[in-house]
Amino acid sequence: MLLRFFSRMSTRPLAVLVLALACFLVSCRGSDGGGEGLLAGMKPKRAQGVRDTDRITDGRVPPVGSGWNTNRTAVFSGRGAFVEYDLGSEKKIEAAALLGDNNDRYLVLGSLDGQTFEPLFEARPSRATGVRWREQRDLGKRARYVRLTAPSGDASLSVAELGLFETAPSTLPPRYREMSALDSGLH
Repeated sequence: MLLRFFSRMSTRPLAVLVLALACFLVSCRGSDGGGEGLLAGMKPKRAQGVRDTDRITDGRVPPVGSGWNTNRTAVFSGRGAFVEYDLGSEKKIEAAALLGDNNDRYLVLGSLDGQTFEPLFEARPSRATGVRWREQRDLGKRARYVRLTAPSGDASLSVAELGLFETAPSTLPPRYREMSALDSGLH
């Protein structure tokens, strides 16, 4: 029945239908490649002292240079705060990209057993203001559990996105979906 319907259509409406379907599928994935990587869309296994943890892996980022406390950042309450993810099985980690407040140091730790964590990637402070990307290739690490911490910096700690990759994307950081950043005020 469906086949008969399509055979009666001229090629132009069918082409429009196929194009519309393709655009829909691409937009569901993120038309600019956002949300890629091992953590894409993942909810944390554990979190302590971090507000709005879903923002760290949602593939939507504020413009570089935006403020640290916006509707696009997860705010860490202090240096003991962390977010932890379970990748489901041991994974190779070759590249990392983190968009976070510029003048803080962030540490991504990995573990095979969920108990003993070792450094995978260090995002060092940047001199430029606002949220800034830090990235690294050729990590050559393996982990099942991943913990994000902010061990040093000022009292304004936030991360907008963390991407971990089994194979480094051609562009690092990859092109995430940029969203406007509105000041959340001080909490």
